[in-house]
Amino acid sequence: MRSRNRRLLCLLGITALLVPGAMSGTASAAASNQTCNGTFTGTAATLTVPNKGTCTLNGSATVQSVVVGQGANFTCSGQTISGGIQANGAAWVEITNCQIGGTVQLQALTGPNDSYICQSTVTGDLQVQQDAAAESLVIDSLTGDCQYSFPENSFGHDVQIQNNAGPVDFSYNNVAHDLQIQGNRVGVTVDYDNV
Repeated sequence: MRSRNRRLLCLLGITALLVPGAMSGTASAAASNQTCNGTFTGTAATLTVPNKGTCTLNGSATVQSVVVGQGANFTCSGQTISGGIQANGAAWVEITNCQIGGTVQLQALTGPNDSYICQSTVTGDLQVQQDAAAESLVIDSLTGDCQYSFPENSFGHDVQIQNNAGPVDFSYNNVAHDLQIQGNRVGVTVDYDNV
């Protein structure tokens, strides 16, 4: 009986060596939440840009979702974000040639720079609401900040452009579901969209 117990303990010891964390009950760590104020090159479950911060995603970054703080700015160029982007009260957001797996929410942007989405694919919804900035919000492929930047943007679900104070250019885009435009003060330019 004693030799059988000894054999069992030896087997358990080998299992613990082969499987890290098997005896301690800990699994290998998943991506953790991170903060970005500068250039981000790491891995994050949720990447937060602090209030009045600045964040640029580097080509080596792996990010699931992004939250942009008040007065902050965020740049995504040539990146894949598996989840969504939420910017509420941010200064500006620049998205070029990015693959976004969730919804993009741009709410109550303040400026002073233009915000834009060019050459990008958003699998979920796009919500542009209550933009307070006098600067333009360009969601386009041929004008302004997005000039001559094919391919066109593609949105996999609904697009809502509502109650914005500044001008919005929504042109040369593909929208899989509904396009809702209402309550905008200056007006919205809509040209050559496929809805």
